[in-house]
Amino acid sequence: MGFDISAINFLFHTRKKDVPFTKTLMLGRQSYQLDEFAFRKCFVQNGRQAATATALLQEDGAYVEPFLRYLGAETVHSMDASSYENATLIHDLNQPIPAEWRQQYDLVIDTGTLEHVFNFPVAIANAMQLVAAGGHYISITPANNYFGHGFYQFSPELLYRVLSPENGFRVEQMVFTTTRPFTDWYEVPDPKEVRSRVILENTRQSYLMTLAKKLADQPLFQTTPQQSDYEHIAWQEQQSLAAAGGKGLVQQLAAKLPESVKDRIRHWRTVLRGRHFRAMFRETGSGRPDFFRKVNRPA
Repeated sequence: MGFDISAINFLFHTRKKDVPFTKTLMLGRQSYQLDEFAFRKCFVQNGRQAATATALLQEDGAYVEPFLRYLGAETVHSMDASSYENATLIHDLNQPIPAEWRQQYDLVIDTGTLEHVFNFPVAIANAMQLVAAGGHYISITPANNYFGHGFYQFSPELLYRVLSPENGFRVEQMVFTTTRPFTDWYEVPDPKEVRSRVILENTRQSYLMTLAKKLADQPLFQTTPQQSDYEHIAWQEQQSLAAAGGKGLVQQLAAKLPESVKDRIRHWRTVLRGRHFRAMFRETGSGRPDFFRKVNRPA
C-alpha cells in the first residue's frame, strides 16, 4: 500500500506523541502513494510548511527515506525479500531473522507488507523482534474490502492478541479509517476489554492503523493467542447451554410464539436488513457507534 494519505498523517500523529524515529526500519522499501497536492495538504494540516513537502519530493519523488529523516530518523533501513528496489536488508520474512538483527531499531513500520507474507506468525514475530525494548511498531494494514490484495485481511482481535503484554508489547492506539482521501479516524477497542467481537461491515476499502510499544524483550507466543470471546465468553455460554439441555431460553420461548407474532418478527427483520444495507455506505458501516468513536479528522 505504501505511504498514502493515511500513512503520512498517522506518522505525523505518532511523531506528535514523541515516538522516536531515530533508527527506523521499513518492511519493504516504501514509495509514495499520493500526489504532491495531497502531500502538501498533509503537511499544512499538521502544522508544517507546504514548501517542505515539495522539497522532500524534489530530494526523492519515489521513495520515502527523506520524509522519515524529516520526522527525526538518523538511520533509515528497509527489508525486502528481493533486491529489486534496493532494500537495505534482503530477507524473506517467511523465515526467522538472524539473531544479530534483533532489537536493532527504535521504530519498525509496516505499511502493507505482512498481508503478502504467507507465514504470518513468523513474519510478525520477525517484526516484533526487530524492535528494541522501549521502541515502537507501527502497522497500517488492510481490514475490509481488500479481497484478493494479499493473503490476508486483518482484524482488531488479531493485532490486540499478538501485540500484547504476554508478548512484551502494548497497543497504545488502534484506529480504523478508509482509503477515501482525508477521511475520519475511529478508535478501535480491544475485544477482550469490551467483552464482545468488534465487528464492522462497510463498502469501502479500509485500514487498521496501530501503534504498539515494546515493553520488554521476551520469548514470543509461549501461549498461543486465542480469540478472546472463545477463551472467555463463548466457551462459558456453551457450557451454560449444555447444562440447560442445549437450547437457550430465547430459543425456547421463540418456539412457543404464535404464528402471527412470528410473522411480525419476520417483517421487522426485513426492515432492519434494509437499514443494515443503507448503513453499509457509512464509513463505519454496521459498526457499533460505542465501539468506533471518532477521534481525529485529518482534513
